[in-house]
Amino acid sequence: IDSWVVTASYDISGSADITANWARHVAGGSQFGDIGDDMTESSGVFTFPKTGIYMVHHTMSGRADGTGGRSYIGMRQYYSTNSGGSYTTTSSGYSSASSGTDHFVGSGTVFYDVTDVSTHRIKFNVETSSSCKFFGNATNKNTGVTFIRLGDT
Repeated sequence: IDSWVVTASYDISGSADITANWARHVAGGSQFGDIGDDMTESSGVFTFPKTGIYMVHHTMSGRADGTGGRSYIGMRQYYSTNSGGSYTTTSSGYSSASSGTDHFVGSGTVFYDVTDVSTHRIKFNVETSSSCKFFGNATNKNTGVTFIRLGDT
């Protein structure tokens, strides 16, 4: 089990990979923990420590930033089996906002069969119809991801 958070809030309009401010969800207290081997992350791309069946759950939260509503605000999982040569969208968790100051949340969960740790990768992307602020925090999991290895492949 390994949990990661985005540590700083950021503004976005459109679509972008989350490439910075990732940290293991352990800052601020000993109540956070993990079990087994840890995921590794570089520029927003995560690699798996061991083959197996993994459950990956992402969550996002934030606020519409500006006037008017947002027809969509989402976070997606992108998965690669060829060392990041190409990625497939495997989960999309979307929300919306009816006014420019509404808060939003969204999440998604996927089960992966990681058969080769040298080639399987995962990254996360956010997408909005108009400007939004995604909340980040080192101790409170506003936007982040949990990896759980369930068993052997």
